[in-house]
Amino acid sequence: MQDRKYLAPFFSLLPALPLFYHFDFSLNFFSILPFALVSISLIRTDLANHLLPNRLIYPALLLTFFSFLFYSVKLEDVSILFNSLLRFLTALVSGVLLYFLARGGFGAGDVKLMSLIALSLANFPAELTIYAFSFSFIVAGLYSLWMLATHKISLRSAIPFGPFLIAGTWLVILLYAANY
Repeated sequence: MQDRKYLAPFFSLLPALPLFYHFDFSLNFFSILPFALVSISLIRTDLANHLLPNRLIYPALLLTFFSFLFYSVKLEDVSILFNSLLRFLTALVSGVLLYFLARGGFGAGDVKLMSLIALSLANFPAELTIYAFSFSFIVAGLYSLWMLATHKISLRSAIPFGPFLIAGTWLVILLYAANY
């Protein structure tokens, strides 16, 4: 398996392929691209180690922010940047509240990933971000119930939430975002 490690960057590009089909080289494309590039690596790492590494999330956040900054300057419209920051901060505050309310059931990596998703979807209607998070929580809840019912986990077991956040976001991007 180790000899295939050189293929990892190519597999990381796979989620970006639908972007080429749905979006031209617009703000929509560049705001989702950093998220697309880290999606597979985040899923693999979270499933294996229950971690969403900062070395993946922070660069994606910075690239996404700079895409909004660039387009805000290019189009001379500061509302683009303001809206993206507002979405980012809303998701960050919501995630921090979940982090403290869940008492260990929701990790700091999940909070940062939610912020990245909200920033990535900031150029789309706010409902799409809400749909992405809703799909994620619903599917994760159903998965947990199934695993509990089949006695594969207990009430004290931890499941990685990052893959559900990423899957919910891609579902929204592929189903809804192409219309905007």
